[in-house]
This record gives sequence, C-alpha cells and structure tokens, in this order.
Amino acid sequence: MQFQSIQNAIDLLPPPPPPPDQALTENLAGTVEPKLEVGWGSFHQGFWSGVAAQFGPRAGKDALAASPFRDSWVEGRIPKRAVVAAAKYPPLGERGLSAALPQLQFRTFPAAETLPALNDATLVIVQFESKAALDAMEEIVAVDGVDLVLIGTNDLMVDLGIPGQYDHPKVRDAYERTIAACRKRGKHVGVGGLGSRPDLMAQFVKMGARYVSTGTDLAFLMAACTQRAKQVRDIQL
Repeated sequence: MQFQSIQNAIDLLPPPPPPPDQALTENLAGTVEPKLEVGWGSFHQGFWSGVAAQFGPRAGKDALAASPFRDSWVEGRIPKRAVVAAAKYPPLGERGLSAALPQLQFRTFPAAETLPALNDATLVIVQFESKAALDAMEEIVAVDGVDLVLIGTNDLMVDLGIPGQYDHPKVRDAYERTIAACRKRGKHVGVGGLGSRPDLMAQFVKMGARYVSTGTDLAFLMAACTQRAKQVRDIQL
C-alpha cells in the first residue's frame, strides 16, 4: 500500500490507547467460559507453527513451551520448577521484563500492573513425549504453575517402541493416565500429533482433553497448494 500523504498514513493508525487498566484487561483477559477457540500460540521469541483448538477456561492465553530443555527437565537434571521460573515474571518466576511487549501492542505500562497481568495471561505447557515423562507424570503435573500437559503422540509412540501405531493400547493408556493425573489437580491435557486421526482426537477430547493441536502451518499451506494445483491440472483443454 502506498500512502498519498502523511495524513493518509496517520488516518490508518489505530485509535489512541485506552487507559492502562482497560488496555491490560482488553489485551490480556483470558476466556472464562468453556468454549472452542482456534488461534495461534505465541512462544518465546517467535510463533508456534501450528493452529490449536483450545477447549476450556484458559483458551486464548499466550503459550510458552518448555521443549528446549525438556529431556534434562524430565530426567531431573534441571529442577521441575525451572520451566515455570523461566516462563513467569516475579514473584512467580524469574523471567526478565522488557519494554514494549507485543502482548501490550508495544505499549508500556507500570510494572506493578504489567507483571501480575502477564503472569495471569501466560499459559505454561509441558510436553510428554517419552516413557520418562510418563514415569515422572505425578511429579511433573504437581508443579505449581504448570497449566497444561500436551502429549506429543508421534514422538511418544517412537519412544515407547510403537512408531505409527495410533491404535495401540499404550497410546490410550498414556492419555487416560495423564488426563486422570491432571484432573486431580485442576489442570488440562492437550492432544498433539493426531491431525490425521480425527476419530482418536474426538475420543481423547471426550475423555477429558481440552486442547487439540490440529496441524502445522506448513501442512495447511501444502494442502491448499496441492488443492489449487489440482484445480489447474484438471482444466479441460
């Protein structure tokens, strides 16, 4: 888009920001009614390449991943509390506060207002992708500040020695036990890696899962491109 004048560019700017309390509420308020939402989850300094369907009271929260140190964390070489400390701001964690955050539309507010609002709006997700994670399930789920356990089904099947066997009893057992452990502590379970098996996805949601990873941006892009290419190839000469 080319601007005809500076005034034209100014006219396209968003309206002036509302008062701090209102802005924080509008930008960071989470969904309180159980509902289904589809949206992008922002991770540390980029964007998660996937669209997730989120069921439940924390749908719409910013999501942070613990995957960079998941193996050491699960196996106990890093304290279980470390993931929360890295994701949350003081006093709940140790995350450093920078100015002009995208969550606040790059505006700056008093730290006394910003820190609790950001902490409340931050969803901490840990992934179960190994037998070691399942074995440490109770200890991991009990960590204060962990909100959701996302089961990476494909990596988990590989680690369990059943690659690609979606209908194997071990897969269902992993979901049943994880959902039960999270339910006891008021936490949620996510379904990952089952975009090609909507039947199993539905089963686990009915079982109690409240977050579904439906696929990746690359997969969606490839599917759309393939469909469009087929439309062109099917043109009759």
